[in-house]
Amino acid sequence: MIIDPRAGGGGVYRRTTGISATAIAVVLAAAPVTGVAILIATAMTACAHRNLLDTQGARRVEGGSFLMGSTLDERARALELSYAGYGRITPEAAHWIKREFRQGRVDVPAYWIMEKPVTQADYFRFILDTGAPEPYVDRDTWARASVGYDYARVERALWPSGGPAQERLHHPVVLVSQPEALKYCLWWGAARGGRGWLPSEAQWEKAARGTDGRRYPWGDPYNPGLLNSADAGPGDTVPVGAFPEAPSPYGVQDMAGNVFEWTSTREGAAQYVVKGGAWNSHGSMSRAAARHARPEALRHLAIGFRCVLNPTRKKRSKAGRHSPT
Repeated sequence: MIIDPRAGGGGVYRRTTGISATAIAVVLAAAPVTGVAILIATAMTACAHRNLLDTQGARRVEGGSFLMGSTLDERARALELSYAGYGRITPEAAHWIKREFRQGRVDVPAYWIMEKPVTQADYFRFILDTGAPEPYVDRDTWARASVGYDYARVERALWPSGGPAQERLHHPVVLVSQPEALKYCLWWGAARGGRGWLPSEAQWEKAARGTDGRRYPWGDPYNPGLLNSADAGPGDTVPVGAFPEAPSPYGVQDMAGNVFEWTSTREGAAQYVVKGGAWNSHGSMSRAAARHARPEALRHLAIGFRCVLNPTRKKRSKAGRHSPT
C-alpha cells in the first residue's frame, strides 16, 4: 500500500491492486525513457492508485498493541476526582469505576478516525443527502429517560426551523441515538471510498491515549483547563477543536470532555459503551479508560460521536473484549 506522506491525518490513502509500489519504482528507474516505457509506467501507476480512500479530516492510528484499561492506582485517583467534583461518590460512578478493564495490552489493527467529533453542520449535510430525521427528542420520551435535566435544557439544543442554530453550527451534534450515529458513519465512509463505522471501545481508547497507558490525551495529570467539563466549562457544549493544545498522541482532538461519544461496543442488552466524558461530567469520567453504557435508542444532550474509516469492509474483532475487574 502507499500512504500519502503529508504530515498527520488527512489526504489520500492508496490501496495497490496486485502491483507493489516497489515494482513501480523498479520499472520507472530501469526502463528506457521511450513511449512504450512511459505507457507501461502510467498504466502500472494507475492500477496502483485505484480505490482511493479519502482521509481528509481523519487521523491514522497505526496497528499494534496498546495499554487499555486502568490500574488500581488510577481507579483510586478516579474516586478522589469524583469526591472533588460531586462532593460524594454517586452509585453510578462507583459502578462504572468497578466496570473498568484491568490494564493490559490489547492488539488493534490500523484504522483512521475522525480528528474531531461530528458537528451540527456535518449532520445537517447528512440529512440533506439522505432524508434522515433531525436530532430530536420529545418531552415525554425525555422524561421517561430520567437523565436528570428538565426539558428546558433540551430545547436550547433543538434545531429551529429544521436546521441547526447558527451559533451551534460547529458544536458537536447531540440528541442522536447509537443506530442513527452508525448510519451517519456508513454514509460518511461510503462517500470516502471505504467502510465507515463507529469505533469500537478499543479503537476509541487507543486513539485517545496512544500506546503508553496515559490517563488523558495529554498525559497523566488531570488539567481542567484542557477540556470542557463540569469542573471549568460553561455548562454547555462548545465548538469542536476548542482545545487544540490538548490533542491525543495521534493528533485526535476532543477525546476528553465536551460530549461523550457512542462506540460500536455492546454492553449488556441493547446498551452501548460511551467514552470521553462531557460538559456535564467531572474529571474522573474524562479519562481514556473510563467507560459507561447507555441504551442504544437514547438521544442525550451530552452524547455525540465520531467515525472510523477502514479501506475494506469491517471485520469484527474481539479486541478489548476482556472482562472488567
